Amino acid sequence: MQKIALTGNIASGKSLVEEQFQSLGFDIIDADKIAHEVLVEKLNVLQNLFGKEIINQGQLSREKLAQIVFSNPSRKQKLESIIHPEVKRRIEEFQKGKTISIASIPLLFEVGWEGDFDKVILVIAKDSTRQKRLMERSGLTKEQAKIRMNAQISQGDKINKADFVIDNNGSKEETFEQVKQIYDKLK
Repeated sequence: MQKIALTGNIASGKSLVEEQFQSLGFDIIDADKIAHEVLVEKLNVLQNLFGKEIINQGQLSREKLAQIVFSNPSRKQKLESIIHPEVKRRIEEFQKGKTISIASIPLLFEVGWEGDFDKVILVIAKDSTRQKRLMERSGLTKEQAKIRMNAQISQGDKINKADFVIDNNGSKEETFEQVKQIYDKLK
C-alpha cells in the first residue's frame, strides 16, 4: 500500500489539486472535512472550553472559534488536541485495504505526520496570491489573512521536505499538467 499526503499552506490551491487527482481516479480523504465533522460532534466540549460565544443559533460559529484560537496559541493547541487524534484515526481507517490513497492534510508538517506517509506532495502559490484568495473567499481583512498565513510553517521550509511540489501560480491547465506528471510517477 502506498500512502500519499497532499499538503499546502492556506489558500495554496489544495482543493483544485484534490479535484484533479480525483478526476484521475485516486481515492482522497480530506483532513479539513474530517476536522469540520469533529467540530460538530464535539460541540458541547468546545462550548465548555471556549464559551457560549462560539455558538450561533445552536450551531458552531467557526469564524468566532477561529478568532479565539488564532489569537491565543495555547487555546489553539487545546483545540488541536481535541481534533487531531480523531482526524488521524479516520485517515488511518480510510487507508486500510487501499493500494494507493491520498490524504489531504493542510497541517501535515505542523502536526508532524509527514513520517506516516510514503510520499508528500506540496502545493505552493505566491504569498500575495494566497493572501488575495483568502481575503476573497473568507471575507478576511489583510491583517486577519496574514495572521492565518503566519500560523503555518512557511512554504519555503516545506519545499525541501516534500517529494513533489506543484506550483499553483499558473492556470488550472498548467496545474493539471503537473498533477498528471505526478500521477504517472505514482501509478
